[in-house]
Amino acid sequence: MNQDADCVIVGGGIGGAVLGLALGRLGRRVAVLERAAVPATMGRPEVLAGTTIETFRRLGVGDRMLQEAVVRLEGLSVDEAGDRRLLSITRDDFHRAGVQPYSTDPARTRQILLEQAQATSSIEVQRGVEVKELLREGTRIVGVRGTRGGQRLEWRARVVVGDDGGQSRVRAGMGIPLKTRD
Repeated sequence: MNQDADCVIVGGGIGGAVLGLALGRLGRRVAVLERAAVPATMGRPEVLAGTTIETFRRLGVGDRMLQEAVVRLEGLSVDEAGDRRLLSITRDDFHRAGVQPYSTDPARTRQILLEQAQATSSIEVQRGVEVKELLREGTRIVGVRGTRGGQRLEWRARVVVGDDGGQSRVRAGMGIPLKTRD
């Protein structure tokens, strides 16, 4: 099965979902390919900078994010078992630094962004897709090849973007030697 788009985004994380929404609002045909067959549940909270909230506002999802997925941080402390405080950051510390961080449920944040992206009618979110390789014409990347449920799939696009995590197929396929560890 072959499909075409203006942009293929491998991975529906916050970055991929924001890009998909922004491109969808511009009328671009975008395929977001997500490895997980179903949206993830919250595995860990993420901290977002205030500028991220402003970006959400510019994209028209800021109020919804603040109501459904994000809370303003008034302070932060990290304790070791046995009540030993390892780190404490107070509201005054945030104020002195000139920042206002937020905590988010990343699964809900991604879900809201992808729902809004799909509402543009220019975005297609494909779940359960494992991207196996990049497609090339000479030195140019022109798409991706992957599988879903044993079926072989190809997407061709003018732009291919990777938001596919620490073991990124896109990064590896481009020869970018960035590896993460636990």
